[in-house]
Amino acid sequence: MPSVFKYSKYRDFIVSRIEQNKAVKGYQGILAQKAGCQKSFLSQVLNSHVQLTLDQAARLCQFWDLPYDETEYFLDLVGYERASSKILRSMLDQRMKNARQRKENAQKFFESESLPEEIRGAFYSSWHYSAVLASLSIPDCNAPQKIAKKLKLPPSVIEKTLRALEKMNLVKQIEDGLWVSTKAYVHLPKDSPYSKSIHLDWRMKANEAIGQANEATLARHTTLFTVSRKTALEIQDLMIKMVDDTVALIPESPEEELLCMCCDLFKVTDF
Repeated sequence: MPSVFKYSKYRDFIVSRIEQNKAVKGYQGILAQKAGCQKSFLSQVLNSHVQLTLDQAARLCQFWDLPYDETEYFLDLVGYERASSKILRSMLDQRMKNARQRKENAQKFFESESLPEEIRGAFYSSWHYSAVLASLSIPDCNAPQKIAKKLKLPPSVIEKTLRALEKMNLVKQIEDGLWVSTKAYVHLPKDSPYSKSIHLDWRMKANEAIGQANEATLARHTTLFTVSRKTALEIQDLMIKMVDDTVALIPESPEEELLCMCCDLFKVTDF
């Protein structure tokens, strides 16, 4: 189903949902029930100046099971239509523009080009292949010795890695023994058989960092808690939004530091 971010009017999104569910008998009536209003009221909303309340909009988002960021955007669409002052409409309009831009940036990042199947096994066999490739985007970090110092690896390992990346057509050597990357980002589909190994590799690096009490660790937090299944899904949505918001910052940020963020939310028990 189309994302709510493709819409600038909340009515258009509701109409699209009704159209997508035209095979469901009485779907518009179901929406009215879920929103907590009469079917005639919802018809007025769709065909006149009558507006949904924010409470009704929130109930619809819950019924549609929209992710947190899409729920927030839909509520802003409703708030914009209901706003009676120019200043509030202007604030909501800017917030929605920012939300659409973040989503677009995140989508571009996650849709970055996948590696050909024949080289994925080698590239994802160890964390240092992706680390060396990413390091090359940092200014004045395209000499093997400097990369070795950054990653705390022997220069011989960096040299070998660069040669391997060169054969994969991911880097190339320029004058004076310097290297540049030929791809800014590469993407590994989550269902790839190599996904597990690279996740484990970077989490091993995270474990190594636990014993290093220095400025290299920017943030670390571990919390064990019990919640309802509904709250667990809400936390999952918040985590996805946090990742999307983080990724959206990357394209516009100058390359100065190489960071790794590992996010895990999992069930400890199986019941």
